[in-house]
Amino acid sequence: MIIINCANCAAELPHDNTGCVRYLFEESPAACARCQTRYCNASCRRAHWDGGGHRDVCSEIARAGGAEQHHADQRYVEAALDAIEEYAEATAGKTCYICMEDATESGEGLVRGCACRGDNGYVHMSCLVRYAQAAVEASIARQPGVEVPFIHPHEQHWYACRLCEQHYHGAVAVALGWGGWKTYCGWGDWNWASQFALENLGSSLSESEPEEALAIFEILLARRIDIGDGLTASGPGCPSLATDMRYFRGLIADCLFSLERHPECLAVRREIWAACSDGPETSRDFGAAIKLGYSLFKEHPEECVELMRELIPLARAEPDVPPSILRRLRHILAMALCNTPRMTPLDNFTEGVALLTEVVREAARVFGPEHPDTPNLQLQVKVARAYLNACRYQDEKWREMPRCEKVLAAHGDAMDELLAAGETKLC
Repeated sequence: MIIINCANCAAELPHDNTGCVRYLFEESPAACARCQTRYCNASCRRAHWDGGGHRDVCSEIARAGGAEQHHADQRYVEAALDAIEEYAEATAGKTCYICMEDATESGEGLVRGCACRGDNGYVHMSCLVRYAQAAVEASIARQPGVEVPFIHPHEQHWYACRLCEQHYHGAVAVALGWGGWKTYCGWGDWNWASQFALENLGSSLSESEPEEALAIFEILLARRIDIGDGLTASGPGCPSLATDMRYFRGLIADCLFSLERHPECLAVRREIWAACSDGPETSRDFGAAIKLGYSLFKEHPEECVELMRELIPLARAEPDVPPSILRRLRHILAMALCNTPRMTPLDNFTEGVALLTEVVREAARVFGPEHPDTPNLQLQVKVARAYLNACRYQDEKWREMPRCEKVLAAHGDAMDELLAAGETKLC
């Protein structure tokens, strides 16, 4: 992860009274003067120099740009190798769509971690990093003199494919997260690019390494609180402090969910949704509703159904809400109806299965058959239909027998297993 622990004793570096690390980019009085490797105190610095091996590597780390840059470079290399290895079989004999070379010519394996299909989307990790960097630099060049340039989402290829326009996933997303961080971490203390790169890194790690992602988002939240609603944060197009706090707290809640700290996660998501007192006005507000709905649908299904039924018509009426938001709202409603057969009439469960079938069909068209979420979504439909068929062909008396209870339990266990991997299994 990013360096927030003492290099000698691994103790967590100083925190402020919000419980968040604030000193990631601030020069620590206990840091190595040459390479800025961080320590919790001068005793640890001396111990690491004398007996911990830092004396031998200090010059190398300094030449690489300092401790954070050296660490980011190493993590990117490791993540890129993991991604190449994961996709080695699927990309054999393919050609990079950017440099038009295959793995034999370039000496580097290919990856494809988006929703491209057919022969599209095969690419070298190094080409992806260079292309994403070049797109941002070209956008900056078109805005001379602007302190915080606007980078259009279509130019942000650090997290989305320029061909299919879908987000990268899995090992490729992690490698690009580290690639962005190694590119921008040296741009200055809390430069807009380094903040974006840190946020993107946290998002890429939130599923596979949620503890690291949680630390990153706590850092970003603490820094945003430090900035406040002053001139730095209130320029044209800049979100308010309250809006950004809701956003980062939402990312923290995602990590809490991945860490199975569900009560904490639900409490945070309720607070975020309550802060949207006037109802959803932007896609970010609908995003908060989606996250709350996901936390509700297993433990509080009736509340979840009520919330989704209220929001879906609003989302349909709002012209700026993207189809993906509406699809996810409908998916949560379908899953809530399908996950509560003992609490809802069979008609409601039938509605849930029909809606789930429709939503998953739409998602499969968007993601394509090779996306890792596609088979999981299709399995959700299969399990729900199996239970519905069992109910349809039995009379009312059967539903009161122990055998029915076993079917219900098996259905619940299957649904829990489908969703054990986390929220990525929602469209």
